[in-house]
Amino acid sequence: MWAYAGHGLPTGCHHFSAHGVAARPGWRRRRSGQPAPGHGTCAWRRKAAVVLSGWREQGLQIVDLKSRHVLQTLKQEAAFIGVAFSRDGREIYVSGGNDDSVFCYSWKDGVAAFDRKIALAEHQPRKPGTRYPAGLAVSRKGDYLYVAENLGDSLAVVDLATSHVVARFPTDHYPYAVEVASNDESTCPHGQPTRSPSLKREPMGR
Repeated sequence: MWAYAGHGLPTGCHHFSAHGVAARPGWRRRRSGQPAPGHGTCAWRRKAAVVLSGWREQGLQIVDLKSRHVLQTLKQEAAFIGVAFSRDGREIYVSGGNDDSVFCYSWKDGVAAFDRKIALAEHQPRKPGTRYPAGLAVSRKGDYLYVAENLGDSLAVVDLATSHVVARFPTDHYPYAVEVASNDESTCPHGQPTRSPSLKREPMGR
């Protein structure tokens, strides 16, 4: 499974193969990492950030969209499907799945480096996660990060200035994706008012 979001993605890249490999018309398909049950990808200025969430390797890869070569591989335990660039292009956010956190990477001159984690819940070592972040989206103004909490049946709103969760909204069971709407109306799932941009909820049961 691939999920695309972000900026600068070339026209035609929204065609996917059954094995999780992007297949733009006229491109040969090349694997990055290994086949996985879930992949997430977003792009920024001809570079793609690809989440590896397979059984053999978990982490983040940076891929050059022109040459189709993997430029970087950063290992990240519990990486799971969600990835998004900040609106200013200075950070990459990657879901931490069973770690109940979002991993934050700095992004400068086409190079990613781990910076910090945003904790969604207190996680006990060797204990399963309770929130399990999946899909991610950044608000249109760039001040909030929206996190689909797959096991929490909720949407978490993170203030990126403080890295703290400032609100949660209920969803259907096992939400996988969240998408910021194109308008600026202040709505959120189930129609409750909020100061953040509109959201489109996409719950997907297992």
